[in-house]
Amino acid sequence: MTEIDHLIKLNIEMEGILRILADRNDDDARTLLAEKFEQYNNAMHEFIKTPDTACTEQLSVDIHPNEETPVEESPEPAPEEPVVEVTEAAVVTEAPRTPNNVLKAFTLNDRFRFRRELFGGNDADFTDTLTLLSDMDTYEEAADYLCNDMMWDPENPEVSAFLEILSNNMPR
Repeated sequence: MTEIDHLIKLNIEMEGILRILADRNDDDARTLLAEKFEQYNNAMHEFIKTPDTACTEQLSVDIHPNEETPVEESPEPAPEEPVVEVTEAAVVTEAPRTPNNVLKAFTLNDRFRFRRELFGGNDADFTDTLTLLSDMDTYEEAADYLCNDMMWDPENPEVSAFLEILSNNMPR
């Protein structure tokens, strides 16, 4: 997992916890949010320190606006880049990621049921969660997100049914 992927994952986890806190005041969720924020803050500082990051200077300016950035009076000309000829054989393309079937896994009745029982009737939250789950690579990652970040009780029959559908439609 790249540093940026890790930052995105932590950001998504914090968003899920904030959604919980928007619905109810929960001390456990606040504690978990504080832990995730500390992880995010540490990871962000490490990311900013990484010298090969293209946006390091801009992030440093945005995060530390009170610090003065040195201004170069006479910038050195950039060295000329060697010309590299790319042939068809040299081009390597990444295989497209196979999307999982989460978005198509739920029947109309399932959608109504889970929207009502697990999302308090909020269609936007239900849709956002399914979209987020469809971007996850494995069932374990999705179950971890739902049970730990959204604080769903896996013993709840509705949650168990939801997780079973995910299990049948996501890679392990």
